[in-house]
Amino acid sequence: NLDLKGDRAAFLRVYERGETAETALVLLNKGDSPARFAVDRRLSAGEWRDASSGERVSIGAGVPFALEVPAHGVRVFLREGRNDDPALVAELGRAMKGLAAGSGS
Repeated sequence: NLDLKGDRAAFLRVYERGETAETALVLLNKGDSPARFAVDRRLSAGEWRDASSGERVSIGAGVPFALEVPAHGVRVFLREGRNDDPALVAELGRAMKGLAAGSGS
């Protein structure tokens, strides 16, 4: 989770299995007015696609991704391919180890 405060939420959902990999960036605004988001961590550089409009956005390494989400709205951006952001890769590794330890395998 990147940001969960009040009427706003920003989080990533990552799917990586075999050769298939996709990351979703979800920006949720439950407020009564538009909200400006600036995501500046755990984002892999590359091309992200707006899941609703199909618009493509290029995000550079270390460059914040800033945009507005309408009141009571959501924006979802998708990126295909494995993640290369070091902080995100490390966090995913810890999460997978925790899952493996909890499964008794």
